[in-house]
Amino acid sequence: MARRGPLYSQHVPEPKTFTAYVDRLAGLLAVRERDPESVAAALDGEVSLELRRRVSLDIRRAQGAFPTPPRLARRLVADELRTKKTIYIDPALGCGDLLLAVAGQLALRPSVGETLRAWGRRLVGRDLDPEFARVARLRLALLAECRVGCRGHLSESRLEELLPQITVGDGRELKPTAATTVLLNPPFGRVAVEGVTWTGGLVSEAAVFSATVIENSARGTRFAGILPDVLRAGSSYAGWREHVSDRLQVSAVETVGQFDPWTDIDVFILRGRVARTRTEVAWWPVAPVAEKTVGDLFSVAVGAVVPHRDPLRGPFHPYVCAHDLPGAGEYCAGSRKRRSHHRVFGPPFVVVRRTSRPVGRGQRLRANLIRADTPVAVENHLIVLQPKDGKTKSCQRLIEVLTAPATTVWLDERIRCRHLTVGAIRAIPWPDD
Repeated sequence: MARRGPLYSQHVPEPKTFTAYVDRLAGLLAVRERDPESVAAALDGEVSLELRRRVSLDIRRAQGAFPTPPRLARRLVADELRTKKTIYIDPALGCGDLLLAVAGQLALRPSVGETLRAWGRRLVGRDLDPEFARVARLRLALLAECRVGCRGHLSESRLEELLPQITVGDGRELKPTAATTVLLNPPFGRVAVEGVTWTGGLVSEAAVFSATVIENSARGTRFAGILPDVLRAGSSYAGWREHVSDRLQVSAVETVGQFDPWTDIDVFILRGRVARTRTEVAWWPVAPVAEKTVGDLFSVAVGAVVPHRDPLRGPFHPYVCAHDLPGAGEYCAGSRKRRSHHRVFGPPFVVVRRTSRPVGRGQRLRANLIRADTPVAVENHLIVLQPKDGKTKSCQRLIEVLTAPATTVWLDERIRCRHLTVGAIRAIPWPDD
């Protein structure tokens, strides 16, 4: 589960509400006769449900408290189970979903206590919030009882002894060795950073967290992380990709899709081994080389006007914003005007909405042909494509290409994050006419 580190502002989850749930799990472990369905729920998706019910979205966002869905956790772990001596580290422990997925495959001992002691030598997790470290230990104990098939009669103090490496702390301070596999679902929020060679300003916490973990890992350490798709495909994270390529011998980049039904972020899985040598990484599937791309025939740029922020100064221009556009077809600019000192675009041209999520099938891009008698100001929620030959016919053909099913399939592989990039639009293959 994504968790924020101590270098960032701290917000502890509402103690009465979430602690009450953790107390209930402790009670479940202590009772002699327990409901099997309650145990199964505690080991599956109940933690996520309880967090959503008991902790406000603002706090969960601030803390990055979004448990890994069990199916996604199992997918991440499935290819990372190594030797009987491998140590598994989760630097952003949360409620322990990734380590639970590992423990579900580890060997058993004759008793619950012996099993947990053996697991405790191989499972390492850190979280800044004591309640999350606590709930992870409780869930591991419940899993051990289920798998061994008997009661352990374990107190929480006993669990701390049996699972000594599941504890409170900043996971970025760990120093993984070649005998370890790092499993990571870092915070997905945004944070201002300074002094980082590959970026600056306001960036994804997942980029900073994952880069730090890889930097701190010894050569030979295995790494498997669930990361927001913008790191894989976003133009602003080219520096992060270069940084990772210099330090990680990447074995797989797997697109996943939406993190879970309640979290509107697409993610991918990154796998590799820390190598400290430069490797070439295919961050997106390599398509057949096209003789032409959209960028060969059209100039592509983001609209320059930032509504509600840019001052109303400069000459008046026809103004195009996403809200005014029809779902498809032509739009004659001029009914709305505004002052702007930013770049304007000479018609005819095509605009597509920057916000565009993968659809699997059908039409991903919504495109409009813009006509006007004078240059047009365009808001920054739109991407502008100007034909290099200046012809309306070229714009009409472009719309056919952009809205074709083949383009949707290509884009869904190339970029799954919601905000399209100029680079992705330029790279769309142009079919042979």
